[in-house]
Amino acid sequence: MKQYLAAAVAGVLIVSTGLVHAYWTGVFGSVDHSAVLQQFADRLQDVPLEVGDWSGEDLQEMDARERLVAGATAALSRRYVNRQTKQGVSVFMVTGYFRNIAQHTPDQCYVAAGFTMLNPPIQYSVETDVGKLDAYTTVFKKDESTGTQYLRVFWTWSYDGEWQAPNMPRVALVGKPALYKMYLVTETAPNQEIGQNPSIDFMLQFIPALNAALFKDSTAPGRGETPPMPGSESPVAPTSPTEPSS
Repeated sequence: MKQYLAAAVAGVLIVSTGLVHAYWTGVFGSVDHSAVLQQFADRLQDVPLEVGDWSGEDLQEMDARERLVAGATAALSRRYVNRQTKQGVSVFMVTGYFRNIAQHTPDQCYVAAGFTMLNPPIQYSVETDVGKLDAYTTVFKKDESTGTQYLRVFWTWSYDGEWQAPNMPRVALVGKPALYKMYLVTETAPNQEIGQNPSIDFMLQFIPALNAALFKDSTAPGRGETPPMPGSESPVAPTSPTEPSS
């Protein structure tokens, strides 16, 4: 009897492992991943430089090694300055297959680049004209010869215009043919309230224009073709100026 039970348990484990691997590698679904990846990469070029009160300037692009480490097929590095307040927000975006884009988060990469994370990341929401944006955010500190630098970083993902900060992103975003990941980075005082950070005003003006550029179609390619991954119903929150490579 014990032998039959052990064999049954082994069979379940094998099948479950196979299902998880199939979801993780995108076996289920009929989406042409290469076409979607190229479309996501091309649309980064359409992100506007002028948005409301904010004017943008392109920064140095990620080199081939940085893109390889990030698993990105394309990237955008840009700094926006508010013409009225002169406050600045740096925007860093990458796109690629979900297995790569769902990882390499600032709580890992900035720390690896020599920053100290002052507090664990929290989830923060901003209501925009095109819906709610959810992001992780925290402050990073780095002591340099010229003084101490404090950076407030927001990071979030999207596939279809809904910007998310899910628990366990690598599980919650599994199976998507392509993803965008966005960082918003500003200099900050260590005790500045999140709501006072210029990134908040920037998001309110930027996200509607960004979504119009990236998600021209009412439905993202392949949306809804990947069923939920088994066991992902109750995820646990993670411990978590170009994207530092981890």
